[in-house]
Amino acid sequence: MRVKHAAAPIAVAGVVALSATGLGLSPAPAAAADRVQQRLVAEGFLSAADVTGSFDARTGAAVARWQAARGLDAHGVVDAVTADELLGTGSTQVPQRRIPR
Repeated sequence: MRVKHAAAPIAVAGVVALSATGLGLSPAPAAAADRVQQRLVAEGFLSAADVTGSFDARTGAAVARWQAARGLDAHGVVDAVTADELLGTGSTQVPQRRIPR
């Protein structure tokens, strides 16, 4: 799956979402951009030079690649499911939605 350029991040009442395919809203408070970026660097999906502390196009694309590699919907949004798996936040009680292979 090819990832399109990510949209600019948006913030609504403390919720930030970045989508590689367009704008979206996260159902849970967003994870801190720097934490997300550090995990993506540690797992080889983002260059250390791209750590900016903000959700930008490169971060959205890296999140989408990470999601695809994990069998999740590769939308590039750091939603509750993505935050749980990427950061181990344990913030959701919803089962992980995986794409059948």
